[in-house]
This record gives sequence, C-alpha cells and structure tokens, in this order.
Amino acid sequence: MDLKAENIVLGEDFNMKLIDFDFAMKLKDTESLGKGTPNYRAPELIKGEAPNPAACDVFSAAIVLFVLKMGIIPYLEDKKFDGVNLFEALLSNPEKFWRQHETMGSGARNSSSFK
Repeated sequence: MDLKAENIVLGEDFNMKLIDFDFAMKLKDTESLGKGTPNYRAPELIKGEAPNPAACDVFSAAIVLFVLKMGIIPYLEDKKFDGVNLFEALLSNPEKFWRQHETMGSGARNSSSFK
C-alpha cells in the first residue's frame, strides 16, 4: 500500500524487490491505517479508503512506471502546473492531462514550475 520508486531496489541478477512494508495489508482487509505517499497514492487512499488494495497498488505501480519512463512525477496532488491541476486532469480528463504533459517539456523538472 505504499509503492513508490524509493521502495523498490534491485537485488541479485537485477531482480526488482519491494522494501518498506509499513502499510502492508492482508488480502481481505478493506481499511487502511496509512494513507500512502503523496503523489503516488490512489485517489481512494487519499480519502482514507481501500476497498480494493490491489487496485491501489496498481495505481501506484503506474506512477512508478511513469517516473521511470519520463523522469518526472506525473503530477503533484496539491499543486498546479501552468494553472492546471494535473491530478484532477488525470482522473477526470486524461486527454487534457496528456496535452499538458506534451507542452511541459523540461520545465516540469524544475519544481518551481508547480504552484
């Protein structure tokens, strides 16, 4: 329940391993004690819910893959980029999210671009 790039290491023969199980849940659990890491957590975790913990992990894994591929975090939950809340756009208007990322370029790597 707290997948993020910082919790993934490479082991022997470059096998990926997960570390840091502070917020791990059992398969039948539906309530999470933790809220995950900002910018990696699923929307339902932000609300303090976890009706499907596996789905929350898939959401977080997608964020990790985005970071590995693009070299930047896809959004900051509480900030806007050029007046666009990328988190809200991802959830409600994916086309707007991707259009905004096309225009961001290397400026997105500068955290001061987010306000």
